[in-house]
Amino acid sequence: MFKIFEIKVRGLPPQKDDTKSPWQASEAERTLALRHEVAKRRNGAGPFSTPIKLHLRIFLPHSEGAVKHGELETYIAGVCAALEHIPAGAVMTPSLQNAKGVENPCEPLLIGPEASIMLIDAKKIISPDVKEPFYEIQLEGE
Repeated sequence: MFKIFEIKVRGLPPQKDDTKSPWQASEAERTLALRHEVAKRRNGAGPFSTPIKLHLRIFLPHSEGAVKHGELETYIAGVCAALEHIPAGAVMTPSLQNAKGVENPCEPLLIGPEASIMLIDAKKIISPDVKEPFYEIQLEGE
């Protein structure tokens, strides 16, 4: 059954690159915010299990520092990792270790172990109308 899942989250998404992981202390608050918002909105539905389309929009205030918030690909990787489960052997910050239920990083939220992302459409949008950063995620699949 085809489904679409959409959420809006305040703040910036978690980042992932060679030096950052959604499971580290520097990204833990962002990871928990994302996982909490998904947990509130998914109404008990399990993770997607077939090819997925991911749409990500990051809205930033128009200011000198807006372009320095991070590279788009680090946000894409961070969001994908945070919606899956923590990889075996990954080091997790205590705040994530103590998370309960679907917010627990050991549980996949929206991207199941059999799923693969087939399309990613992402944008950073800088606007004078945006006062505080936020982002929107849309996932399509079955």
